[in-house]
Amino acid sequence: MNEDLLTVDLWDLPSLDLADVSQLPHEPGIYAAYLNRRILYIAAALSDIRNSWFRQKLSQHFQDLGPVKVAYQVISQVSPSELETLRKRLIVTYDPQYNGKSQQVVKEYRAVIQQLKSENRSLKAVLKKERAAHQMALCQLKIHLVSQLLTELETSLEEAKHLEDWMGKDHTQRSLGAVVATLGDISGVLAVFHLSETEPKSQ
Repeated sequence: MNEDLLTVDLWDLPSLDLADVSQLPHEPGIYAAYLNRRILYIAAALSDIRNSWFRQKLSQHFQDLGPVKVAYQVISQVSPSELETLRKRLIVTYDPQYNGKSQQVVKEYRAVIQQLKSENRSLKAVLKKERAAHQMALCQLKIHLVSQLLTELETSLEEAKHLEDWMGKDHTQRSLGAVVATLGDISGVLAVFHLSETEPKSQ
């Protein structure tokens, strides 16, 4: 590469205010938009700096940021590959806000975040279904328990000579209490299950 290209310093180049970019030269070279001491964008033009700027409509991108300036350097008699190599080297050196490495990292980070959010929504949906299925399984287990308790109560009632004797048995009272408590648990599980079924689906 031409030795002069290795010493290009963007801060030493001539520059124009954003309002005056129509004065950019119709010649090949490199240019950079910057705000204060922060490089925003670096590009190379193979044939015409001015046309390259307006073709990308860069003024529209930068006009609301503040007093943006455009530095430029006419570079003739170099191959396209040399100009591209210079552009890449300057991007590595100055890390412009809009097309530097930091911006690429931000894009990749945002893509990862979006993927994680999507996977998180899917996971929540799966967990919700699993939780509902688990609650129904518990409900079925409790219903089976109530059936067993009621069977025991019927058996003890058949064996008792009088209803008073049956009601007076300790194990009978405990069984009745267990039935009532279990029925309450079942009602609670079913209430939660029906509530989850009627919740509005997230968009």
